[in-house]
Amino acid sequence: MGEAWFMGDERRMFDALMAPDVSAWPVDEIEQALSESSSGPVCFGHMREWSEWFPYLLHASLEHVGPWSPASIFGGLVTNMMVHCPQRTSSRYGEKFVDDVLATLGQLPMAARFWSGDHLATRTAFQPLQRWPVGVRLADDGDLHAAFWLVAKYLHPDNIEDWLGSVVEIDDPAWGAGLVCWLAQAGPALDDPVSWPGSDEARQGAWSGSHILRGGKIADEDGVEFDCGPFLEPGRVAALSAAVARVLDRRRLDEWRQRLLLLGRDESLDAVLGTYDTHCAAVSKRYRLS
Repeated sequence: MGEAWFMGDERRMFDALMAPDVSAWPVDEIEQALSESSSGPVCFGHMREWSEWFPYLLHASLEHVGPWSPASIFGGLVTNMMVHCPQRTSSRYGEKFVDDVLATLGQLPMAARFWSGDHLATRTAFQPLQRWPVGVRLADDGDLHAAFWLVAKYLHPDNIEDWLGSVVEIDDPAWGAGLVCWLAQAGPALDDPVSWPGSDEARQGAWSGSHILRGGKIADEDGVEFDCGPFLEPGRVAALSAAVARVLDRRRLDEWRQRLLLLGRDESLDAVLGTYDTHCAAVSKRYRLS
């Protein structure tokens, strides 16, 4: 790969990320490298270095996704994907690369290390129930949102209903609550599919680095402008909306709520249930669930 460096006022070297044993890579250095490899093209335009480093970091960083972290490796990888491959059909690496990403990064939430039996493990990247000093809350952002957006943005529209159906079948109330939260937060993106996540400061459902995803035109090192296009193509919006209406119903929403009640019989989940009920109402209304 040559030198490990990224753009800035001064060259910063990421020598540790050149070590053959990727398990020894420092997590904070991976997070910083991912931040720079996604923000660099947006700030300075695409350069060969950015395009070469993203697949390298993607492959080597997967095993480091684990405990919850505010500077998420998973979120950084998703953000990089959307910077370097703004559309499935306009990937700098071809559609086969997009399918490979879906089969690896996209499948990562189902890895055994994130589950304890049939339930999402606590304090891991994709767990949407977060314990704070003031109690437990349902995360309105984070890695699970990024995971759902990754698949919704890049999976072939013909396969979206099958994918969403498999997501709904997962019998874990925390997972279900996270899905409902994502669907509720996704509303603005479906209403304005041209607008990218970073274009509306008030939009929720964010993840690490998503604030830089503003779409528009990005120049490359040869001065040629590349139009990122809409965040979601019209056919993708239609496929996702139709899939939700067909695979989700109020019975399933009620099942998840009843099982959430079993997770905490005191007042520790009151805030979670309140947020969940609000999101269920929004999703039921939008998709006219029966």
